[in-house]
Amino acid sequence: MTIKPLKLRFFHKLHGGLFKWRHRFTTMVRYRLLILAAAPLAVTLMAVILAMLYVRVSTTLQMTQQTLEHKIVLAQRFIDEFEGEVSQAPDSEFSIRLTSLVSPVIAKLASPNTIESSLNNTSLSSFSILEPHLQGEVWDPQSWSVSAALSSSNQTYAAPYLTLSLALWPKLKIDLIEILQLSLFALGLVIVLAAFIYRSARNLFRPIERIHRVVKLVQLGKDVRIGRLNLDQEHELALLAKQFDHMLDLLDQRNQELELAASQLEAKVQSRTESLRDKTELLETHIELLNQTRDKLIINEKLAALGELTAGIAHEINNPAAVILGNVELIEFALGSRSEDVKDEIQAILLQIDRIRNITRSLLQYSRQGGLQDQITWQHLTPIINESITLVKTGAKKREVQFVTQFNATEAVEINRHHLLQVLVNLMMNGIHAMDGKGVLTIISEDWRVDAINIGAIIRIQDQGAGIKPEFINKIFSPFFTTKRSGTGLGLSVSQSLLSQNGGEIKVSSQLGIGSEFSIYLPAKACQGLLVKA
Repeated sequence: MTIKPLKLRFFHKLHGGLFKWRHRFTTMVRYRLLILAAAPLAVTLMAVILAMLYVRVSTTLQMTQQTLEHKIVLAQRFIDEFEGEVSQAPDSEFSIRLTSLVSPVIAKLASPNTIESSLNNTSLSSFSILEPHLQGEVWDPQSWSVSAALSSSNQTYAAPYLTLSLALWPKLKIDLIEILQLSLFALGLVIVLAAFIYRSARNLFRPIERIHRVVKLVQLGKDVRIGRLNLDQEHELALLAKQFDHMLDLLDQRNQELELAASQLEAKVQSRTESLRDKTELLETHIELLNQTRDKLIINEKLAALGELTAGIAHEINNPAAVILGNVELIEFALGSRSEDVKDEIQAILLQIDRIRNITRSLLQYSRQGGLQDQITWQHLTPIINESITLVKTGAKKREVQFVTQFNATEAVEINRHHLLQVLVNLMMNGIHAMDGKGVLTIISEDWRVDAINIGAIIRIQDQGAGIKPEFINKIFSPFFTTKRSGTGLGLSVSQSLLSQNGGEIKVSSQLGIGSEFSIYLPAKACQGLLVKA
């Protein structure tokens, strides 16, 4: 007897109720929480970066435009002042005025520290090759050239010019580098925040996963516990795990009690079952004995009338038999030596007279309680079988019957000789009648062995008659049942009763058209009322 642990049924329902949402919760909450927490931050940072980029580019463009406009104004002033000075000054003063005019203008366009060369030559030839430029400024094809013709006495001597760069890349390059640095910083900040959020979510769901794993193992019948969750003792999950483990301990204790009770109950049931089986077997034995007793009572009731009848005529039968016996002895004495010619017939008459007296005596004793228990002795079967064959041959000498014998019994048995002789003669005569006085009658004696132990002897009488119908097999031992017109129906019934008084039994097997076999089972030690099973 086995009892399914309560915790398996309990945790099956608990898992279906409490942890049914586990996968949905872990996918929707763990990862979506991370996404929902990081997405606004990332969007905000990107918006800030784009806004800063827009402001920085706009400011750069505005400053560049203002610088260009300022340079153009300065260049225009330079041209105007240059033309005015040249038109008013004589040639001798030209170089001096040019130096004093150009140097301040160049100083306004660039820092004095970035001027690579200065206008310190006073000749026009020096002025004509003047190419001031800013230190560190790369050459740019996109530039404006501002120039003015230098004339004196209606002759053009030179054309000073000022180159203004229009390229925005150097300035934008610096701004983009600064923006990229800021973007990398923001991205690193996002990664750090994402890692922090992921770690927080993992620390939150790891205890839940551990609880879920323990529940699954408990469902599979494993004896596991959640244990410590590396959380604060007052944490809700820590309290839940502690209560959960305590509940598992209680369930294990309850299951152990149930298993102990189940084992005790199973032992009691097994003990009661064995006791009931023994009592059932005893009851079946008693019922079978009762059935046998009932059958005997029925037979005794039926034979009671026969007993009264035979008791009345036994004296009348025995007296003529005694007279016949006496006269046969006188005839044998009177014949003298001539009695040798009829010696066998005289002996047969004497045996038949003795048989008549034994039959009447047996019927009288069978109709009473008890029987001939005082006449049970150890007997070998072979002499009794030969004597029965002699008696049957005498009565069947006008019939064509062949007797075949096989004497294999080696042990003596306790039996009433007259009872066994009467039974054998009765069964042999029934076999001869079944063959209509023609055929082979086989008589076999053998030891009755069970598990190589000799417990008695068996006598088998086989005929070649027509056989017994299956519906008559269970009726042939009933008193007054017969299929012969001249039969009384007492032969087999009396034979079975005589053997049962000593613990023996007759069994029959038959096949229609082949013949029948009557087997006499005789226990080695006679025991009244013994039930024989073969």
